[in-house]
Formats: sequence, structure tokens, C-alpha cells
Amino acid sequence: MSGYHQSMLKKILLLTVSLFSAVLFVPNLAQATQGAFTPIQPARLLDTRTGIGGPVQKFGASESRSLQIAGVGSIPISATAVALNITAVNPSTQSYVTAWPSGSSRPDSSSVNFEARQTIPNSAIVGIGTNGSIDFFNAFGSTDLVVDVMGWFSGAGFNPIQPNRIMDSRRGVGTLQAKISEGETRSLLVAGTPGIPANAPAVSINITVTAPTKESFLTVWPHGSQKPVASSLNYTGGQTIANSVVVGVGTDGYIDLNNSFGSVDIIVDITGWFPSGSLTPVQPQRLLDTRTGTCGFKLSAGETRTLKVASGSPIPSANVGAVSLNVTATSPTTESFLTIWPTGSNQPASSNLNFVANQTIPNGVLVGVGSGGQINIRNESGTVDVLVDVTGYFDGTTPSGSTIVCPVPPPVILSIQPGTRLVGSEIPAGRYYFPYATDGCYWERLSGLSGNFVDIITNDFRSFNGQVIVDIAGTDRAFKFDSDCGILKTYIRPNTPVSGIAPGIWSVNGEVSSGTYRANAIYGCYWERLSGFGGNSNETISNDFVSSAGPIYVTISASDVGFSTDDECGVWTRIS
Repeated sequence: MSGYHQSMLKKILLLTVSLFSAVLFVPNLAQATQGAFTPIQPARLLDTRTGIGGPVQKFGASESRSLQIAGVGSIPISATAVALNITAVNPSTQSYVTAWPSGSSRPDSSSVNFEARQTIPNSAIVGIGTNGSIDFFNAFGSTDLVVDVMGWFSGAGFNPIQPNRIMDSRRGVGTLQAKISEGETRSLLVAGTPGIPANAPAVSINITVTAPTKESFLTVWPHGSQKPVASSLNYTGGQTIANSVVVGVGTDGYIDLNNSFGSVDIIVDITGWFPSGSLTPVQPQRLLDTRTGTCGFKLSAGETRTLKVASGSPIPSANVGAVSLNVTATSPTTESFLTIWPTGSNQPASSNLNFVANQTIPNGVLVGVGSGGQINIRNESGTVDVLVDVTGYFDGTTPSGSTIVCPVPPPVILSIQPGTRLVGSEIPAGRYYFPYATDGCYWERLSGLSGNFVDIITNDFRSFNGQVIVDIAGTDRAFKFDSDCGILKTYIRPNTPVSGIAPGIWSVNGEVSSGTYRANAIYGCYWERLSGFGGNSNETISNDFVSSAGPIYVTISASDVGFSTDDECGVWTRIS
């Protein structure tokens, strides 16, 4: 296609393989059924920077090169198509790369779109042509090209066709000659188009968006079913970007495309179809979203996260060889890339998704299922949120293995300065504490902001130094505290109890263990066993005001929530 990227991206890091590296494929851990998709350990077939698969030389303007595929490494001579990840690196100008089977005419389509000095990947399922090769064409300027292979098809597992444009909203091809507006869904006929039978259950398409008016995302799913909570392609205003998508064919041979925000032109090229018994398409479903804590939190630099994909729904827990995914990186803090591979095998020297700081970018991934029905996702640098949507699976043998439980997100520790804070928008409901409250600390939970006494739900005034714990309810309007209280922080229960109970408010089964305690009190000592930290009088389980000096005792139950004691009581020591 003749469109170009219009984004403001910079060159980013791409995994570099040694000049002396050879193409070495590790046998796949999950073997798909004969005639379907055979996933392999991802391997690099071409790197024009280092001389893998060809000369150490950039592609020039209007230059085509053939790359031998069949018979290389573990890809058999009988392979009819391959799943590739194609990355353009450091191009000199805006351009695009097209991949197609050798021996056939170059199609009017693009596989990867990019601008000057941008590094960007896109996945593609490409048929293997004459003499087992695939051709690559660069339109303008010069660019390095990196090609990684994820697996291969044989027999009727995938039926590649000469890429064919079935939709172009700029020209009225397959749809109205108009941009897709905000929130609009359009249906697109795919079954029965040239090369695609009327009963095709799933297809491989390359979707390109161009000239979007604002940041948005596109969702693609089988027509006739409910729109899923998933994204197929993310983009920013003015950007041109493509992504490869595997999607089930819905009612009457149609698929649906929905644009979330603004308006955008959409181009769809169809590259082949999957027969029954090959890919089983599913309603797209989100398996991972680190922004919401769905299976963890942001991936840190060098971290590998394990994700169970064959979990029983929507992907069976057994007899699955590979899955079709859409992986999106969002809010990265620096230039980086993701690598995805089957759990239980070695990390490959390849990348699936490259990005720069603050970019949101997707890529389609076909990956073998590893030990326990899981895959690994590794982030190279900085931190990044990752979203994974599954769109289908291939039958095969799922390797056995233990399931690695998703990590629990670390608690968010808030530090809040003195003042009045609105509950919900300025301070979340929850449990907080003043680590270093001093004599004169005063706080209020408020139901309103009129300044009247009736707005006070509960309050407290401290006449000594010590820790204070307080619960803020979601129904509270605001929380107010003064400078004598110090900084208010999110309360995190400690793992180790204190050796003695000093003046303050403490958490039972946190800082304080249940048991019987002794203190040498003076006149005025006051203590409370508490069922909560809201400041309500009905939270007092028992209490005592000491009117004479001497030893005192209290038994704290394991069912108690807290214990409060003032400075006249001194330090309590546990005796049993």
C-alpha cells in the first residue's frame, strides 16, 4: 500500500544477534496436529544488520529480495506457509515493506508501515512460493529488515492467497467511502471474496489505519456475536500503522470492525484462510491486563512473566498446540521490546513487539503452548503495561507442568500532606496511618464540607506522641487532618510484630500479637481494645482508665482488630 506512518516515534532498541549466529531452531514443546500449525522456538531468519540470511546491506528503494524459508532449520520442504514477525529498523524515510510468496506478482498491499528512523514490527502469515522462498520489497529510501519465524503450516492447515485488498474506506472498497466515526461498527464481507471459500471458518488479515483524528483503538470480531473487551490495533492521532489479525468468520461470512474514538480510515488486506480442523477461532478474550491487575502488574526491566493461556476457557486446558494472540504494549517508560515463547524452553534471540517511551502499540503473535499450557513474556528495559487478547487456537499436545500463579500486584503506598482531601478523587477509601503523630494531632472524617459540626462523622485529638491508624470509608465525603499528625500513609500490615507496645494505635495480628501484656502505669493511663479504626465509639471492645500508679494487665484477643494506649501507660510487655 502507498500510505505511510505519520507518528512522532524515534528509533528504538531491537535485539541484536551476533554476526556469527546461525539459524538454529529448538524443537517445539507443543506439537500441533498434522496439516495445521506447528509452532517452533522463535528463530531469526534474516537480519540485514548482521548478515543472517543475506548480505550485511540495507534494502534500497524499490528493492526486492528473496529469502529461503522451506528446508531452513526445522522448517520442512513440505511447509506451505510460515508465521513471521517482520521488523523494519532505522529506515531513512517513510516507507513500507511487502512480503509475498516468491514466483507470484507483488500484491498491492503492505506488511509493515514505518517512518524515518522508526523501528516497528508486524506479524504476517505468508505463503511459501517458488523454490521454498518468500519475497520482500521496500518501497522508498533504505531500511534494515529483521525477520523472525514463529512456526509453519503444511497441507491444508492454512491456505495462503495472493494478498487481496477487500476494504479501503478512502476509496469505497468493500465499504462506504467515508471514515469510520467514533463508536461506529462496520461489517465487512470476507467469506466468498477472491480466494476465500464461502464456508471459511477463520481468516488472516492485515489491518491498516491511516489519518485517525485522535488516539483510539480498533476491535475486530466475528459478525453476529457481542463486541469483546479486546483491542486489535491501537493508534494515535495522525498515525498510520498496521497489524496482522487472525479472526473467526461470523454470520453470513462477515466480520465486524469498531472504532472507539475520533474518526479513521481503515484498509484491510486478506492473506489467507484456515479450514475446519486447523485454527479454532474464539470470541476474542482478554487474558492479561497489567493495568487492572489481571494477572499481575507492570513488567519491570528484564522480567519474564508467565501467563497461562490453555486455562479451560476460552482455550481448552488440554490438546492445544499453539494460540493466536494480540499483544499490546502501553505506557512504557523507555525504549524496549517484548519476547514471547513457550514456557519450559529457552528464551529465543528474537523480538515480538518493539516500542518507545509512552507509546501504545500492538502486534499479532502465533506462539506454541509450553509447560502447563503457559507462555513466557519478557520485557527488556524499563517498565511497561502489557495486554494479551486470545483469538484462537490450534489442536496439539499440551506439555504437562505446574502452573505458575500470577503475581500479586504490590500495594500502592500513598503519602498525603496535611489538609482536607476529597474521598474518592483525592484519597481512596482504605486504611491509613500517621507514623509520627505528635501531641496536638487532630483529624476528622467528614460527611460534608459546610464546616458545621453535623458534618463530622468521627474525629480524634491526640495529646501524646505515637502512631495513629484510621479507616476512611467509601461513603465519607472528605478526610481532614492537621500538621501535628504529620504525613498520612497507606497502612501496610507488617510481617513481624513489635517486641513491646509503645504509646499509639496498633494493629492486632500485625504489629501486636494476641496474648496477655503487662505495663507499669501512672495515673491517667488509658487503653482500648478495638474492633476497628474508624474512630467510632462502638468499635471499643473494652477499655480502662487507671486512677492509681502500679502494674496493670490486659489480654488481647486474636479476634481484636487494634489496641490503643497512651503515654501514661508506658510500654506494654507480653508475658504470655
